[in-house]
Amino acid sequence: MEALKNRKVYVYGTGSFARRVISELESQEVSVIGIIDHASEDNVIASNLPYFHISQFEPDDASVVVLGVCNLYGNLRAIKDQLLAINPSVEIISPVQLAKRLNQQDIDFSNYWLQGI
Repeated sequence: MEALKNRKVYVYGTGSFARRVISELESQEVSVIGIIDHASEDNVIASNLPYFHISQFEPDDASVVVLGVCNLYGNLRAIKDQLLAINPSVEIISPVQLAKRLNQQDIDFSNYWLQGI
């Protein structure tokens, strides 16, 4: 997590898993500067962080997007492709990659599908 502390970190997603990702990142002293999603802002019930619709998201080359999506209909590959089409230099961290990074610090971030990482 140390490598994320001085980066522009965003979380993609607005549901309960995204809120959990934001909370865990902030507990590791990683500042999340915004939330990205494809939903209209009216449907966003995430936090008091700035919201960016994916069509209006303009990340720079130093940006990191943590995918906070954990549901049956969340197509992580399609989301990743959309983000990379906007800026191919954006670093994208999947939920599994985040869980592995946290696990390396003895932090349990398991979920029903992240068990056994």
